[in-house]
Amino acid sequence: MKTKKLHSAFLLGFFACNLAFAGVGHSQNNAAKKHNAAPVACLEELPNIGDVVISPNPTSADVKVEFNCVKNTKLEISLLNTIGKKLENFTIAKDFQAGKHTITLKTSDLPQGLYFIEFMANGSRYVQRLFVLAN
Repeated sequence: MKTKKLHSAFLLGFFACNLAFAGVGHSQNNAAKKHNAAPVACLEELPNIGDVVISPNPTSADVKVEFNCVKNTKLEISLLNTIGKKLENFTIAKDFQAGKHTITLKTSDLPQGLYFIEFMANGSRYVQRLFVLAN
């Protein structure tokens, strides 16, 4: 039951964040609080992180994730499936120094489909879609 609630909060927050980009509003934090999950932040709200670029996207090869840390930041980057479950061997959690960073995710062996790259920092979450195509 708890997994279902977390999954619902993840999806509600993710889609609410996308609506916020369209000017609809910021209701994702209320949904996340209701289900005891971290809120999904739009990139402007993620503390100390900016300029996130995921390429190529869509991809049939490995993916480069580029981002900028405004200051030293403890950050966790994970790859999630469509139900919000973290995939094994796709989580990086460490302290990043201020500056530009590039990490590579080995996605070429994943089945075709939709995935999410999640950034967690200071209790806030930023999620971006990743489409993996068949090789």
